[in-house]
Amino acid sequence: MSPGVRSLTVLGKFKPFGLIAEATDCKPPDVDVSDSYEYFLFDPHLTGQGNDGDGNEANFSRQREHELFIRHNRIIWTSGSRVLKRFTLSSPIIKACWSHLGRGPEAFLCVLQIGCLTVYSTSGEVVSVPLSRTVISIWPLPFGLLLQQAAEVNQSSHIPFSSATPTLASREMLRQRKETGNISPQNFHSSVAHELTSRRDMSSHLILRDPLEEPEPIYLEERGKLNIMKDYDERTIWTSDRLPLMTSYNKGKMQHSVWAAEFIDSNREASASCSSGVAPDTVFPKRVSFRRIWQAKGAKKAASKVFLATDDAVPVICFLILEQKKLDIYQYFTQDHESTTVGLMLGLAASYRRTMQPEIAKALFFHVPARYQASYAEFEIPTLLQSAALVSVGILFEGSAHQQTMQLLLGEIGRRSAGDNILEREGYAVSAGFSLGLVALGRGGDALGSLDPFVNRLLQYLGAKEGRSLLAPSNEDHRSAAQITDGSTSNVDITAPGAIIALALMYLKTESEVIFSKLYIPQTHYELECVRPDFIMLRVIARNLIMWSRIRPTCEWIESQVPEVVKNGISHLQDDMDDMYEMDVEALVQAYVNIVAGACISLGLRFAGTRDGNARDLLYNYALYLLNEIKPVSATSGTAFPRGISKFVDKGTLEMCLYLVILSLSVVMAGSGDLQIFRLLRFLRSRNSADGHANYGTQMAVSLATGFLFLGGGMRTFSTSNGSIAMLLITLYPRLPSGPNDNRCHLQAFRHLYVLATEARWLQTIDVDSGLPVYAPLEVTVKETELYSETRFCEVTPCILPERAILKRICVCGPRYWPQQVELVPEEKHWWSFGDKSDPFSSGVIHVKRKVGACSYVDDPVGCQSLLSRAMHKVFGLRTLGESNTLANSHRELDSDSVDHLVSTFSSDPSLIAFAQLCCDKTWNDRSDSDFKEFCLQVLFDCISKDRPALLQVYLSLYTTIASMADLLVKTDSNVCDSLSISSLKVALAYNEAVTSGRLASSGGFVQSIFLASLGKRCEEILNCSTELKINLRNYLTSEAWSDDHNSKLQKDTILLSWYLKWFSVPSPSIIRAAVEKIKSKFNISTSAVPLLRLLLPSTHISAISEIDRVFFPSNVTIAL
Repeated sequence: MSPGVRSLTVLGKFKPFGLIAEATDCKPPDVDVSDSYEYFLFDPHLTGQGNDGDGNEANFSRQREHELFIRHNRIIWTSGSRVLKRFTLSSPIIKACWSHLGRGPEAFLCVLQIGCLTVYSTSGEVVSVPLSRTVISIWPLPFGLLLQQAAEVNQSSHIPFSSATPTLASREMLRQRKETGNISPQNFHSSVAHELTSRRDMSSHLILRDPLEEPEPIYLEERGKLNIMKDYDERTIWTSDRLPLMTSYNKGKMQHSVWAAEFIDSNREASASCSSGVAPDTVFPKRVSFRRIWQAKGAKKAASKVFLATDDAVPVICFLILEQKKLDIYQYFTQDHESTTVGLMLGLAASYRRTMQPEIAKALFFHVPARYQASYAEFEIPTLLQSAALVSVGILFEGSAHQQTMQLLLGEIGRRSAGDNILEREGYAVSAGFSLGLVALGRGGDALGSLDPFVNRLLQYLGAKEGRSLLAPSNEDHRSAAQITDGSTSNVDITAPGAIIALALMYLKTESEVIFSKLYIPQTHYELECVRPDFIMLRVIARNLIMWSRIRPTCEWIESQVPEVVKNGISHLQDDMDDMYEMDVEALVQAYVNIVAGACISLGLRFAGTRDGNARDLLYNYALYLLNEIKPVSATSGTAFPRGISKFVDKGTLEMCLYLVILSLSVVMAGSGDLQIFRLLRFLRSRNSADGHANYGTQMAVSLATGFLFLGGGMRTFSTSNGSIAMLLITLYPRLPSGPNDNRCHLQAFRHLYVLATEARWLQTIDVDSGLPVYAPLEVTVKETELYSETRFCEVTPCILPERAILKRICVCGPRYWPQQVELVPEEKHWWSFGDKSDPFSSGVIHVKRKVGACSYVDDPVGCQSLLSRAMHKVFGLRTLGESNTLANSHRELDSDSVDHLVSTFSSDPSLIAFAQLCCDKTWNDRSDSDFKEFCLQVLFDCISKDRPALLQVYLSLYTTIASMADLLVKTDSNVCDSLSISSLKVALAYNEAVTSGRLASSGGFVQSIFLASLGKRCEEILNCSTELKINLRNYLTSEAWSDDHNSKLQKDTILLSWYLKWFSVPSPSIIRAAVEKIKSKFNISTSAVPLLRLLLPSTHISAISEIDRVFFPSNVTIAL
């Protein structure tokens, strides 16, 4: 992917239901299916469809959006796959939309064609409005339909309005008489009508507020005056049917505009035109005017998409502008708008992240005056823009360890910001620290000492007493002139936060003991007085980010961050001791709450996006603890946390620490939508409103936490890679603003950088047959880490997967879908990007196959109302297949329609449905093969419920083989004349024996083993019960007699003999005689020769060996084995 290109994950191509409806319709010969089509979705409540209908299908139709499909001169209105209405017009359709037309809640379908506008009501009425001018588009507004006319040189004469039917025309005449009253002067009516007609012809935009009225002209309010809108270049690109807003694009001016539609009173104008002055106020309704409320220039093309969004219930119009070029960014820079410039710089840096793109770097460095030579005149650039430019440079050069850029940024931490804005110096230094840390992100462990000069200078900014700085200044005069000093040393209050952040990011996850020791936590009362409490919080965060592997989601780990002097002081808060007044209790308590908040932030960053249960519970408990300290809201038990700290610390500090813990909690549970945390956020929101003194910073924290909790609509979460942790640290910087313009310590635009820390680890399962998303249980396996051993847990799709660094295996499990497994190799890499061929999840999708006979989890969440259960209950009335005799005795017959419904539920194969109908034929009860009917029903249900319909033929073939053998014993006219079926049955038995004994690795036999065993037993009984067969076998063994006569009886004997020889694996007579001669020559057999024959004929069945013994050793007594 080229730098600067942002990708979207395409889950699947949506196919309009109108195409399916077209495929089932008979298309007119003049319609070309290759023509382009349009469609749009709308809420069924718009047309009143949401309140109609009964039954499940109607309820489901009310819940989903409806679709209007348009192609050529046809319109298809569908709700899912169900077609509600079809419209066929006489000419091609230019555009169609729904509009209320200012007549209350009823919506009309307005269809624009060449020369006319057709209006359909939901009750079936149709009105055709002739158009005197060419109308190129129509758009809905809350009080009417907006028509945009095309510019024409030769304007045609006005065509008077005529209704589509005489009934509507008469209704219009009655309405006009009622509205106009008793106006007798016809000259007044005609003159005013002529004037309105001329105005309508001159107006570029018209408004239609009633299908029985003519369109009215639109007025334009400019500089306090009202004029007819005649600007044909203002092409409408979007309107709202809920808010009176319209957006347009002027190609000549390359300008987008937003217009507000308003009513104006035109009765005074009409009264001035009337000499008699007797016209009532109801004659002329209020007219519509447009007022421009926003405009933006520089776009060479109209916005590809305009849509309405909301931000805290405030409507926001969003423009999606494509095909922007690099040179276009300078047009936005020249607008000299701070918010636009800040957003543009951060957006460019994010798009070209880690690329060090020279063109983008030049545009960013332009806003950093320290980059210029001393001879250049200093530009008056606001500190806010300089701060944004510094962080943008850090994002652009992220992880590069670019020496020149790092030297520049190091100097900016201790440099005054341009201008005299002293209040924003700390924010500027913090921005420089962010940028320096991003450029050298995680490179502290592999830089081979090249970062030592930077570390020494940063430690000086922290207030460390270093003998000599190892950093060789590149421009001493320039740097000394810009140094933030209070006397001879740096102003630690300004430089320390940026230096701490820079060290934390430079040595992120490096486990550096040296830097860890430099960022020490005060251990004595004197040291606590020398270090600000908020700086202690930053040090705790930095130390934990460096010692990344030591973070543990336990209360003991958080308490281990607190020094002993603080623990001792906190533990004696409730004691009445005189020595408590000798120490600064407030300093101890402030240090404690800031250390706890810093540890919670570290915990949130360590387990960002993991939804770790231990981290979640721990942070949630600390949030409740701080909340109860501020204002008790519930009775708490236990003494795990110190009580009474609110008496020694101000409420503002506790509030800030509380909301920092809340933000950390939402970071851990990002994208999960956890209900308990959401309830806590709702309580905090309502609590601030109820107190009546809602603080901007706390409201921002609650809103940000809510956004994290439902990140990407539950489709995205946070990563714990180095770059992601850096962006989250910038977002969660522990200084909450006091107002929307408070950028003194932290630029508020940086709060949006959390987007760069997200990953689309969302996974959903798609039914391979229907193409729709379904719920499916997954078994997720993560590898062993320093915190946990190899773990397996269950999820239900759609879900968020663990990070790629620990993800080992994904298995689709459960009884409703066929199992499948995805093996992965854990790697310290980012999640797969869209279109990556190595992505095993195909951009967040796994296709699953539902087992036949199982329901989806939407239709049957708990598994007790599956289609199989309901169908079996309907067919058998809570009885089993084994109770067929009871059913017969009670004269209860199977309903063929019920069985058809059961089979059709599982399969649409017409052969299976026909077989089910045959099995349920009532005439079958009179036949002698009722056992076969019962067998067919059992096999049918077994095959379709196990999704093995192909085995039905196998079962029937095996069953009929044995039945044919039995028929041959009692009938002489049987058509069975081969032994192939015997061979097939022997193969099936051999396979079943190998599977059941474990000699053959298989997930299970295809045909039931009990059924095969019963067939084998039945076959042996058939072959051993015939006396004539034994006589023929004796003749075959002694004289090799084999009849070729075509006599039916002799042919039957021959077939039975061949089955016997095949089933029992009897060898040829010559082999048998050789074995007998060998036994007689070596042994004097006085008893049974079966054991010796078994040794010489190992593949022959024991029954056949017994018969051979009786033939060749008749004087012996055969021992039955």
